[in-house]
Amino acid sequence: MATYLISAEKTITRQQGDDADIVMTIPDEFSMTGATVKFQVFSGGVAIIEKTPTPVLQVITVTLDAADTKDYKGTKRWELQVTKAGKITTLGRGDFVIVKELIV
Repeated sequence: MATYLISAEKTITRQQGDDADIVMTIPDEFSMTGATVKFQVFSGGVAIIEKTPTPVLQVITVTLDAADTKDYKGTKRWELQVTKAGKITTLGRGDFVIVKELIV
């Protein structure tokens, strides 16, 4: 397996308490065949959101429910890990900004 480095961190911004999808397309050079995926958002070193989406071809769709962000606001950290043939590769990470909902 080749080495894959994160060239730049990405910021994801979501509205507090909203349903939302995060869609990531993985380049063909990193085949997603047989891979398992873990997406997590951390606050103070603790995972507050944990999802295990199933990749479809090279596309990973992380579905967030309203409850996933309802009690949180501010800047957190996210990470996307892929496990394939027993090897863990981090394909993405960065800030996860949850903006305060205005209509409650």
